[in-house]
Amino acid sequence: MGELPDSPTKITASAGAGAMQFLFKVLSFHAALALILTAAYNSGMLLVDRLPLSISVYSKPLIAIAVGFTFMAFGLFIIGALGFLNQPVCFALIIAMIAIGYKNIIQLFKKIIINKPRQFEIHGLTIFPLLVIVLFVSIALISVIRAIPIGFDALTLYMNTPKLIAGYGALTEGGQAYNWSLIMSLGFVLFKNTTLTVSLSVLPGILCILALYRIAVNFVNRDWAIFTCAAFYTFPNIVFQSRYDAKVDLAMLFIILCCVLLVVEHYFRKIKHPPKIQLKPIIKNPDVALWALCGLLFGFAFGIKYTALFSIFGFLILNFYIVEGKWSAIGVFFLNFSVIFGLGLTKFSNVEVSPDKMGMLVAVPAIIGLAFLGWAIKENKKGFFEGVKRIVVFGSIIAITFVPWAVKHISEQGKFSIDALITGKAPLPPFQFGKPNASIEKNAKQPLASKQEKESIPVMYAGFGLDKDDYSKKKLLAQNETVEKKKPKKKINTAKYEEVNRYIGYEEGLIKFISLPYDLTMKRNVNLWTVDFGLIFFLLIPLFMLSFKENQLHWNILKIVFLMLALIFSIVSTIKKSDAFDFKQYIDNLESTSYMQEVFYRGMLKPIYVFIDGLLIQAGSLLAGVYHYLTVQSAEMSFIIIILLTVPVFYLFWPNLKSLSKKYKLILAFIYTSTVLWLVLASGILWYGFVGFSLLPLVIGIYLYKNESGFLGTDKIVSTTAIVFCAIYFYFMSVFQLLPINMTMGGQKIEDIKYFQPIFTPAFIKYAVNETKQREVLKLFYGPAENGIISELNKNPDAKILNVYTSLDYHISNNDIRIYNDNQLDAFDRIYLQANEDRNKVNEGLKNAEIKYILISFATPNMDNTPEKSLTKKYNNLLQTLVNNPGAKLLYTNRLVQRADGNLEVMHNGKPVKAKYDLAGTSLIRGGSMAMFEIL
Repeated sequence: MGELPDSPTKITASAGAGAMQFLFKVLSFHAALALILTAAYNSGMLLVDRLPLSISVYSKPLIAIAVGFTFMAFGLFIIGALGFLNQPVCFALIIAMIAIGYKNIIQLFKKIIINKPRQFEIHGLTIFPLLVIVLFVSIALISVIRAIPIGFDALTLYMNTPKLIAGYGALTEGGQAYNWSLIMSLGFVLFKNTTLTVSLSVLPGILCILALYRIAVNFVNRDWAIFTCAAFYTFPNIVFQSRYDAKVDLAMLFIILCCVLLVVEHYFRKIKHPPKIQLKPIIKNPDVALWALCGLLFGFAFGIKYTALFSIFGFLILNFYIVEGKWSAIGVFFLNFSVIFGLGLTKFSNVEVSPDKMGMLVAVPAIIGLAFLGWAIKENKKGFFEGVKRIVVFGSIIAITFVPWAVKHISEQGKFSIDALITGKAPLPPFQFGKPNASIEKNAKQPLASKQEKESIPVMYAGFGLDKDDYSKKKLLAQNETVEKKKPKKKINTAKYEEVNRYIGYEEGLIKFISLPYDLTMKRNVNLWTVDFGLIFFLLIPLFMLSFKENQLHWNILKIVFLMLALIFSIVSTIKKSDAFDFKQYIDNLESTSYMQEVFYRGMLKPIYVFIDGLLIQAGSLLAGVYHYLTVQSAEMSFIIIILLTVPVFYLFWPNLKSLSKKYKLILAFIYTSTVLWLVLASGILWYGFVGFSLLPLVIGIYLYKNESGFLGTDKIVSTTAIVFCAIYFYFMSVFQLLPINMTMGGQKIEDIKYFQPIFTPAFIKYAVNETKQREVLKLFYGPAENGIISELNKNPDAKILNVYTSLDYHISNNDIRIYNDNQLDAFDRIYLQANEDRNKVNEGLKNAEIKYILISFATPNMDNTPEKSLTKKYNNLLQTLVNNPGAKLLYTNRLVQRADGNLEVMHNGKPVKAKYDLAGTSLIRGGSMAMFEIL
């Protein structure tokens, strides 16, 4: 076991040499990106040029890139399936994709270099959102220059999968489809470069800006289109995925936005030109060609991440709205939910639908949907069946595009089923408890500490997360000491409940959904800046304030009352019913989990907020009966209510919508559908709703643009209000972008930062200026404990590991066939319960499961938002089992505690004390982050 004191990372490279090295690295990975983008563009244009699509010449390159990435992923899949995914073969694929359409790139360069540039005029104020875009993109592109990935999801999945693909030279087994991971693997396969791999995760976000701009200019002028892009790219989670984590959500979003762009321009382009096809078209009917291409792209997007399914349902509505009208679109909206419930797609929201209520969930939307469809067929039979024909084309191409993954998964599972279609066989066998050794007596239990330890080390420090009852300050449990009490029935397999539901919260009934906007704004469920949605609602205030229609006083009052009630009940929902309510304690808790934790949100603003919050809570106490009624609905009934609310919402806002043209109604319908699908299916996970949220700024832009008749029209109230709110929004977003990344992750206050923490990690700056080689960064980025753990695990390449919420997977060799990830401790809990909480039997069970090492993150309880603290209890059980266990040896930890037998002498509370890197001690000196045990 070991750990060494931390040492600061110093940057010593000279400015000139460092700048040149940095410039060389930037140019190198940009050249590599350009190579991959060129291959995608050239190959994509081969198809796009052969389809009779009425789209702008400025939009066509984006569509071609999206199509080219589809071809590239398919080629890499075939190569990987054959086991030839290596550098020479992948280079040959990229060169072939460039060579086969080399004329396209020549023509593009001619347009850029030779042709006279098109005049691009914008209002003077637009320079500010434009500068925001440049700032955020620049920081994102600099942030990717890192020798190793950071971010939990990147290290455990999204960067880990490309690394495994490159290591095997083939596809990895198990899991969902991973189209974009194949693209990202090119960074490792072609160039053995982490920076390029990370940049292939960040690049789609930048492409999203361009796609969103091309969509927006079909609805508003350039000024509001640029505002839309700036508001989108400053979303906290977009910033997070562009600057910190490396995921695939932005890639899926880019592909879907390209599909939205295709539909908008093909049907509603401002300047309509007949399709110009110089080559013989593959499909002659323009509409069929459009939906076939959308099917191809959506099939690719679905293979990136299955949450693309939400947008597929949204596109069904777009199709019927275009060809038939609003009645068939509304009918398909309701039928979508009947299909969703019928096929059990509510698994996204971790809702177990009871069989006796399944009929209601399928029948109610189906009856309403069929009624609307019947009316639509009566009004326009030809249009309806034309829509059906296009949907058949759309769905068929999606299915065909997904066939390679379906074949892979079914061949791995060796059977045909829905699960086999979408998820392959895991490379690790199921985690089995096995049969405990018969020689172990049923009631034999080892003491948690020896006699010597009980005298010298009397406490497991309470701040570690253990309940005080588990470790008394006077003694630890003795061998024969028992506590007679009736235990409640233990829930098992609660991992999904603990992991997924923490985003939407654990309230009961309809209030769970009503309070979600407030919870996202105030970080009441998950205290991370990355899931914050508050300033987007702030940006919507001008739209709400100025969207009232004259001679509609009763509807305006109804809107205000509805929003006020939603706010009041949302605040009340954060107060636990079982607690004696203390307003001061409530405000103190709120301050630690909201923007008020930052210095510049205190002072003048805090008293104002506290006063308003107090009034709203008092109003909530008067409406306690109404609030209670909102907590008694079952999950199934809540879904039905949310879906049925579409009718009054439509009726309520129809006076505001009826004057809009069809294309405006189309985009609003798509955003609304995406939002409702996210609300029902996504359990409040913000990035599952990227598609609808990315278009929200466009709604603001459309409203302000149409009310101003320009960027700064004659309506001074609208103009001034819009500019003020936009300026405040961009100011705050820029401030948070420039904060140290530790602060943007939440939970850390400005005054708690003892030294300057730059935007960019010092170890990566040393790598960027070539002062440190890639293989050396690991030692600088991680502490001695983490490096010791990584070294130990890689010395034993066959040893199985139980990993509890650490993010070291990426650094462990063959991790896909060695690591059981047990973040919510379900696997351990099964062993613990089957062993009757006997640590000897637990040891035997771990051995039978061939577990050699256990990795533990001390942050595990931080994920636990459950009312009953089920994850924390499992975590405590794990620690009680391992600490002072003769069958488990603590090898490494960076947790420093005071102990009489300590081998270090450190200053603690102004006094020299004996200390040791261990878990149990008389007091905590340094909390640490993880530990590793060896099962003996």
